[in-house]
Amino acid sequence: MDREEAQRELMLRAARSYGVGTLGDLATYYEIPAKNARARVAELVEQGALRRQPVAWLGIGHAVTRLRPCRFEWKSAWSAAS
Repeated sequence: MDREEAQRELMLRAARSYGVGTLGDLATYYEIPAKNARARVAELVEQGALRRQPVAWLGIGHAVTRLRPCRFEWKSAWSAAS
């Protein structure tokens, strides 16, 4: 895996963690220089892995296009006790 591919993977992981994050958010998550992060995010948007997501208080954010479904079964402390 080359450096650019590794940075793309880190940008995707950061986007998954944030849900929606600005370019600055994604860059600082793994401390990737802004110039490199900007290029990697642009590549991921072009590939369709990330999408631009307008957010009122953030301006333009980025979000993962295809998230894996979360399987979560809710059990409260009360239902577990009975």
